[in-house]
Parts: sequence; C-alpha cells; structure tokens
Amino acid sequence: MSRLTRILVVDDEPHILRMLKVLLSKHGYDVTVAIDGGDGLQRVRADRPDIVVLDANMPVFDGYELCRRIRDDESLSPQPYVLMLTAGGQAKDAEKAATAGVDEFMTKPFSPVQFAARLAEIQAGRA
Repeated sequence: MSRLTRILVVDDEPHILRMLKVLLSKHGYDVTVAIDGGDGLQRVRADRPDIVVLDANMPVFDGYELCRRIRDDESLSPQPYVLMLTAGGQAKDAEKAATAGVDEFMTKPFSPVQFAARLAEIQAGRA
C-alpha cells in the first residue's frame, strides 16, 4: 500500500490555511500547516513533505526566502516540489519565484477545484 502524499501549506492567513487543509485532506493528502517562513522551514525539515505550497508574503521570512532555504538545505533529499501562491501576478513576481527555486507559481484567487486537480497532476508526475 502506498503512503499518502505529504503536503505542507505555509501561509500567514488562517482562512487560507483552513480552506487548503480541508480541501486537500478531502482529496486524500496528508496535510500539515505552518503560519510563517520560520515555522515552515522547521516543518519541512521535520516532516519531509512531498509538496510545499507557500505564500509569497509572510512574516519571519517570505516565501521566496523559504524556498531558497529549502533548496540550499542539502539534507532535504529528495527535494519537495514547491508551488507558490501569491496575489502578485506580475511577470517580475514569477521571475523572482523562479530565481528562488520555486517549481510553480499560481496567483490568488484560485479555483479550489483547479488547484486540487493541479496537485493531483504534480503527484502523478512525482510517483
């Protein structure tokens, strides 16, 4: 029997964390949450998620810095897939995310159905 895909959601907005935890849990994922970049880095190191969904703008350090720290941590092997959510949909935001090592960039607001479908595609590609 295969294990559940582990997803870590890092966002400083409680309603986003709740919504994503409920949505992803209903789709059969093992979901943990973190409220800022510092907490997120601790959770990545402790839980070794397969996918990290993170917000661009958070306290302690932002999503870009969190992704850089994940990518620079040689103990995190295999590396998780990092999907960044942000209200900033400018080309410069996507470029900054790519430079930080983000695998995918998605703007808010987003369709929960499309979001869950995209995660299923990511999961299938990592299987």
